[in-house]
Amino acid sequence: MSIFEAGAAFRTWAARHGLAPTVAAAQVTDIPVGDDYFGLVEGAFAGLDAPLNRAVNARRVHAVAVNATEGKILVYLNKGFTAKQTERLPSTIDAYDVEYRHGVIGQVGGTPPAGVGAPSHYLHDNRIACGSSIGLGGSLGAGTLGALVRINGDLFGLSNNHVIGRCSYAEGGHPVLAPGNLDINPNFLIHPFSIGVYERCAPMVYGSPATVNVSGNLDAALMRIVDDAKVSAMQGSVYATPASIAPLADGMAVQKVGRTTGHTRGLVMGKVAGYQSVSYVVPELQQQFNVFFNEAWVVEGVGGAFSDSGDSGSLVVGELPSGEIASVGLVFAGNGSISVIVPLDLIMTAFGATIEATHGV
Repeated sequence: MSIFEAGAAFRTWAARHGLAPTVAAAQVTDIPVGDDYFGLVEGAFAGLDAPLNRAVNARRVHAVAVNATEGKILVYLNKGFTAKQTERLPSTIDAYDVEYRHGVIGQVGGTPPAGVGAPSHYLHDNRIACGSSIGLGGSLGAGTLGALVRINGDLFGLSNNHVIGRCSYAEGGHPVLAPGNLDINPNFLIHPFSIGVYERCAPMVYGSPATVNVSGNLDAALMRIVDDAKVSAMQGSVYATPASIAPLADGMAVQKVGRTTGHTRGLVMGKVAGYQSVSYVVPELQQQFNVFFNEAWVVEGVGGAFSDSGDSGSLVVGELPSGEIASVGLVFAGNGSISVIVPLDLIMTAFGATIEATHGV
């Protein structure tokens, strides 16, 4: 059994024992109940005594990630175990190490918290820089402008679908504001304006993986920039967007600039096993639903949270073995304890786009 199959089996076991945060999260993998993989996890937890079993049942598994490089299965829970409890929990599944960690994936959408400072946007040579607050006009929320990209020479802004695409329900041409509606207040560096108009989104299919092909899901969208002279490829005031794009990797040191937590650093812990369920809410449509992702990676912050609500859409920059930095992903979920990011190379392929690193820098 591969480590990803072991991780997916653990997720299935947790969901089918009522240890997942939502009913929809039970539909996260195609491993059948009677499969030997599932049975290995079932057997590992079968011998727990009553007090430890109660402790397990009192927790919820929010994510299962795999660090294939180190042979570890990382189980993220809403509440950690004590040291004594951890010693008695299964520490291996089919020879793969298991770590129990605290980490919650909150609901995506709605009203994010205030940012680390006011205002919530950055200027570079009087241009809005990446990492700044943006939002779909008329939406009571705010996210982050991740990067500038080009398609056939035209300039676009990249962020999450749920930030500027209203979870695939926005109409083409709908204005996107900078800063987002939530952040329009007297503490401004530049008067709010339409930075772009919504163009299109990458695939994001709703439904259960048991009946719908959701393997290409990416929470990403483009807006066509209205005035090229008003935007910059700088990431806040920290660094320019790296021109090169690299794949995510276990243990990669990463950083980002975002609307809520600003410039932060983190560590890529691993890739999700099976399908990760993410809960979305769209207040303007009075809709709430779950979307499943299998191309997603988990990041933990270094010295604090890597991201929080409102940082959605932030460009994630990774350090390569050579010491150079490259653009590697977009933040799309998390609530301060862990962050979930989608690989940038897949997004660029989906849009047929190239990264813009020098515009307005």
